Amino acid sequence: MTLSDTLSIAGILISVLFGVWGIYLSLRRAKYPASLTFVREQTVALLDDFATRIPNLSVLYKDTPVDKSVVLLSGYLVNDGNVDITPQMTERPLSCELPGSCSWLEFRLTGAAEALSATGNIKSPQTLELNFGLFRRDEAFSFQALALVG
Repeated sequence: MTLSDTLSIAGILISVLFGVWGIYLSLRRAKYPASLTFVREQTVALLDDFATRIPNLSVLYKDTPVDKSVVLLSGYLVNDGNVDITPQMTERPLSCELPGSCSWLEFRLTGAAEALSATGNIKSPQTLELNFGLFRRDEAFSFQALALVG
């Protein structure tokens, strides 16, 4: 066997492997066409990162001193699937749950696609509910949230 024959066989094997991998990815994506991805931009522990460095500094939230750790979470949610997500496709609204010792303080949408009507409501101290109408593919919305960490 010459070097040319060996390289030809290796090229064919690599082509077959990439072909099988492509078919697998196509079938997998067809099986799960809807996909949401959460991208965390920044998480800042406000009390730990800033207040402990300066003596005699206190942090207030709605005129009440905060003695636990307050975390600012910034991120966005992207529909990176192949299909638009309609309200009829979801059994219940998307919710974000915190453990029992933590609670949501504030939630605010900071940006969204023009046609997307997304809202976020704090339903209980540990539950944040995200509602959106038609969430088209490749659309996203960004948000900021304050959470009290026990």
